[in-house]
Amino acid sequence: MYVVVSRLHLLQSAYLEKFSTLVIQGLGFNTLKTALLGIPQGAFVVIWIAGGALMDAHLPKNSRTIVCALFMLPTISGGLGFLLGPDDANVGLLICL
Repeated sequence: MYVVVSRLHLLQSAYLEKFSTLVIQGLGFNTLKTALLGIPQGAFVVIWIAGGALMDAHLPKNSRTIVCALFMLPTISGGLGFLLGPDDANVGLLICL
């Protein structure tokens, strides 16, 4: 179960992290603004990963799968936001990133 959940999380976050600059540029931002919008996203990812590690350290033993599943929910909701949201809502699509 842990291997399946970790692989699914890896697939979601890896593609989103790699192609987020292309998505931001596709929303009509130039290269400088794309780089500036990527800074808070990178900081949030670092805080999110550290929070998951700290949460896993303080929860009972063998709770890694639950923590990983909980930390996948924002990625899933962001993907659904991209899929179901209107194309002209740039601010909403940036929040879904």
